Amino acid sequence: MEIYAFGDNSKGELGVLDKRQNLEVLTKIDTLEGTLLDITGDYYGIVLLDSKGNLYSLKQYETMPKQLSVDEKIISVVGAYYSYVALSESGNVWTWGGSNNYGQLGDGTKARRDKPKKITEEGGFESVYSGLYHCFALKPNGDLWGWGYGSLGSLGDGLGQDHTTPTLVLKDIDKVYQGLCSQTFVRMKDGRFMGFGLNNYGQLGTNNSQDLLSPVEIDFFKDKEVIQATTLSWANIVLTKDGKLYSAGYSLTSGQNTSSVFSELEFFSDKKVIKISSGYHFTVVLCENGDIYSFGEFTMGEINNRIAKVPINITEIPTFFKCGYSFGCFLGYFRDLENDFLNFFKAEEFTDLEIQGVKVHRQLVELRIGKTIDEKMIDHLTRYYETEIRAFMLWVYTGQYDKVKKDVVIEIIKELDIVERSKMSLSKFLSELLEDEDSSDFTILIPDPEDEEEDPIDIPVHKIVLMARSGLYREMFKKVKDKSTEVTDQSGMSPESVELLVKFLYTAKVSITADDDPETVVNELQDAKEYYQLNTNTSINVELQKIRREFKLI
Repeated sequence: MEIYAFGDNSKGELGVLDKRQNLEVLTKIDTLEGTLLDITGDYYGIVLLDSKGNLYSLKQYETMPKQLSVDEKIISVVGAYYSYVALSESGNVWTWGGSNNYGQLGDGTKARRDKPKKITEEGGFESVYSGLYHCFALKPNGDLWGWGYGSLGSLGDGLGQDHTTPTLVLKDIDKVYQGLCSQTFVRMKDGRFMGFGLNNYGQLGTNNSQDLLSPVEIDFFKDKEVIQATTLSWANIVLTKDGKLYSAGYSLTSGQNTSSVFSELEFFSDKKVIKISSGYHFTVVLCENGDIYSFGEFTMGEINNRIAKVPINITEIPTFFKCGYSFGCFLGYFRDLENDFLNFFKAEEFTDLEIQGVKVHRQLVELRIGKTIDEKMIDHLTRYYETEIRAFMLWVYTGQYDKVKKDVVIEIIKELDIVERSKMSLSKFLSELLEDEDSSDFTILIPDPEDEEEDPIDIPVHKIVLMARSGLYREMFKKVKDKSTEVTDQSGMSPESVELLVKFLYTAKVSITADDDPETVVNELQDAKEYYQLNTNTSINVELQKIRREFKLI
């Protein structure tokens, strides 16, 4: 995964260790590159979670992340003011941190503890959340356990008291929306959207400024489907399924007005928002077209109480998108597609065209540039050196530019009149290619394992994409005669799972609904990783993990 960030790096808290200053544009963080799945932060640093379930800590002024000692595989971690809570694969809760004044570490004490400790033994939890000085852990049956700061109604149990150990505080909870502050939103199993906790600026949207010790339904969202909500120090931001943003409390966009009822943020009315994330005093917004905006009391001057567009030069939508407590925002991009196509290019297997000594796959190059490669084009390209053609083909196969030869690659792109296509990332190109059946050159036939008499489902594909992404298909196409145009899938998976697998090969994404039988799909795709000999497993592991959480399969 490639990690990028922007925000306050004055103490190295964003991972740029050789230049401790604000990152005013989206900046690649080389020190954090690797098999990371998630990043979270507290006031003094960040914690990293890798694909093997290991945790690493990087505090202010430190030079390298240090591994934390945990004897279970961790699947999620959340930071708050100065503490962390993590969930293991077995469903147990771990905590640590430099602040425990209210019992937020849940170990029965109020003593700080820098090392992770397991505070539950029986497991059974599916998700964890951290507020300013309190934490929650949710079980699949809807039981919500809380501990830490209870005043102002932070725990929602009606008592207004602190708890130093995990205590059952609410029942029938379907989902928790917790930011880094003392108020919380929940969705009940009956669909009601409710809030409780700090409400001194009317940030819960209840048309008053009284703190709520117990959950109260937020009437404004009775006819709206909430998909995300984040709580800040004096305001709350809510995202609905139609991409609209709403806020209540202190105005983060003007720094002046307050409102105790929710209203739409007009700036985003003509945009479709897909994700939001907040720190203690600021919010970052990701739109469907890839644009990123931020507003609130940010430590950077150009993002101070007004909405600002973050300068970025990446067209893909990030895999994860998360703000730290007080300093900035991280974006993570898996590069499975790029890595697979780069390795396919380097291997020179199945190549059928050579230009200036650079061996390439004619079909892929023609699809990527949207033009037929004829003798005239080849003659034109031979004006360039071998290293320059190789740099151009690096862009063709991965969408990335060689740092040294970028100007030459741009020159070739202009000469070939493919400037518009050059703006398309590899993932965008492959996603559109998946829908372009006219350009396909092969068909996968999927028999129904439960009904042999039923006609098989046929999926038009591009051999070159399948060969780049799957060892199984590379071996298969070695044996299949050139004139063959179809093959029957022998995996034994359901047709639905095979279709999802093919889509994953093109997009590195797995998207399903409850109608797809999530448990069967996850189990079959888990086995498919080995059967299809997927070259890189990071993104499919993450996609399957998201499905497990979404459909409560953990």
